[in-house]
Amino acid sequence: MLTIRMVKVEGEAERAVERSVAPAAFARGEDLGGLRANTLWTGSAEALGMLGLRRGEEATARQLGAVIAGRHVGREAQVRADGDAYNLTFIAPASIS
Repeated sequence: MLTIRMVKVEGEAERAVERSVAPAAFARGEDLGGLRANTLWTGSAEALGMLGLRRGEEATARQLGAVIAGRHVGREAQVRADGDAYNLTFIAPASIS
């Protein structure tokens, strides 16, 4: 199943990258040795660079809020128009477990 919903800047950015719902939050203790980021920036180097980001870096709530608002994450300058952001959640059917 796929659910799609619009993400708002206020409060939603923090929930989108919340560690308590990251895959690591559901892992066994012995599996947490090489903990990895659960949210990463993807896209072209040019587009990410315009926003002050690099591909493969961990996405933080502060960065996500700035990007949704069209601001550079370091300089806070407006670099593009405000836009819409969407949260796509994929859920496998229970029969797959």
